[in-house]
Amino acid sequence: MNKILTYLIVLVLLLTTVSALKIIEEDEIYLKTEVDENLYAAGGKVSIDAPVKGDITAFAGEIIINSKVEEDIMIMGGNININSPIRGKGHVCGGDININSPINGDLTSGGGNININNDIKGDIRIMGGNINIAGNVEGDILALGGNINSNGYIEGDALIKGGKLTIGNTAGNLEFEGGELIVNGVIEGNVKAEAEKITLKENAMIQGDVTVTTESKLLGKKEQIQGSISKIPAKKRMPDFVKKVYFSIYGALALLLLGIILVLIMPTTSSRLADNIDDKFWLMLLYGLLALIVTPIAALLIMMTVIGIPVAIILIMLYVLAILISKVFVAIYIGKLVMKKQKSLVLLLIVGMIIYIILANIPYIGGVVKLLALLLGLGTITLAIFSKKRLKNPKKKK
Repeated sequence: MNKILTYLIVLVLLLTTVSALKIIEEDEIYLKTEVDENLYAAGGKVSIDAPVKGDITAFAGEIIINSKVEEDIMIMGGNININSPIRGKGHVCGGDININSPINGDLTSGGGNININNDIKGDIRIMGGNINIAGNVEGDILALGGNINSNGYIEGDALIKGGKLTIGNTAGNLEFEGGELIVNGVIEGNVKAEAEKITLKENAMIQGDVTVTTESKLLGKKEQIQGSISKIPAKKRMPDFVKKVYFSIYGALALLLLGIILVLIMPTTSSRLADNIDDKFWLMLLYGLLALIVTPIAALLIMMTVIGIPVAIILIMLYVLAILISKVFVAIYIGKLVMKKQKSLVLLLIVGMIIYIILANIPYIGGVVKLLALLLGLGTITLAIFSKKRLKNPKKKK
């Protein structure tokens, strides 16, 4: 009865939400009539050629907005062109993105190639391979990218990390970390640059103070910097091997902490899931392989229906969570193999995790060990979810 009631409540909420939307799902969508509410569109190609008074949510291979939008947009696609003003915020993710009209709110964007060719009235938070900002920005910029060019006027501060940055006129402060910084305008605030090379072009001027590292190469004239110049020690970069060891230890400790929490919260279930691997080893591998392949496909299929989008998002979140915790039950299983008389699940987990980490970092076989652990863990979780019978009880120690 409780399940039926919960289902009805969720269904009512979903239907209430959907009733406030105009929903279009076609291979090719060409919107020619004005929309007075929120718009949801999904297809191979979406072209908005009439005003939308609400929000736009769109998923397509190609998205073109040729008419004004009164509220926010949240769009994802391969090729995106925004050719008409957006009165609200912009959330844009795609392969190639061209923003050719102003956005009145903040812009959050991620993609391969991003071209902002008009003004942004709010802040910009952006991540991409190649980023070109030609319009003016009234707020701050937070950017992460490979090659970043900013030729417009930035009224706020800029915090940027990337391979190469070319920046023009900026009213606020600039903080950059990366390979090369090229200043091609007037920066009214302070500049902090942790870069290998800093170049001041002929028309460059920094009115504030400049802070660089002791290893930075500063190219330019002294009179181009009106403030003081100070140097800070360069960050010591860890060798690749040390990084690998560091992140391996960090990840192992995080996973161990997560495992201890799970064991303390649900000791009986954790023990049962580990015992299932012992009793049905090959079946767990099969279930794990099916779960690894089928779950993302199922989520994509469910996402193709409007009502199914929230369900698909929840499914993906659970899928990621299952992958994260899968190794915990495998570690307990390994611990039980080597310490058969030990009853403390926490100790079994610690011993099993240590053995797993050692095996997973052995050259050539480490990848196989990681894959087996993932499949076994996903398999026992999948069996626990779908099995109608109760999981086997923990083995009693004689």
